[in-house]
Amino acid sequence: MIGGGISIINEVSLNIKKFSNEELLYYKYFYEKTNVIPKSILILNNFLFYFIDNEYYAEVNEFLNKFRHKIRHRKILFIYLEEILANLIYRFFPNPFIYDLIMIDDELIPEIIIAVLSFKERGVAIGRKGNYIKTVNKIFEDYLKFKENPVKIRCEVIYSF
Repeated sequence: MIGGGISIINEVSLNIKKFSNEELLYYKYFYEKTNVIPKSILILNNFLFYFIDNEYYAEVNEFLNKFRHKIRHRKILFIYLEEILANLIYRFFPNPFIYDLIMIDDELIPEIIIAVLSFKERGVAIGRKGNYIKTVNKIFEDYLKFKENPVKIRCEVIYSF
């Protein structure tokens, strides 16, 4: 199923240039609580994404529950920045068990299918009414810079017997 045009090893980097006032307040709040400067921050839909350098991720991840308790009106995620597309996808979906990543390259915009083994795992991956997967696709479309072509992400239940 893996096509020849692009690879799942596609290099990717974050491309966020401007912050809203609300994002700047959360940026400052993050620094005050953790003494770590996040690489970037993004508020999209009901989600608050903190992008963290790998050297500080373990140290900062201990604060995640405190942040979620304090900022209840947003869904908060700490994303470990990876340069390899496949690794970054795993960082955006830490809770479901991802069985496989499948690349479909015969579309205008190539798709990566996140293959999970149950509908419960799929529900965790896509979020209520598909909000999380839509938000992640928006990030991949507007805020990530790809060395090769950009991709779309989809989640499907597969059965492997």
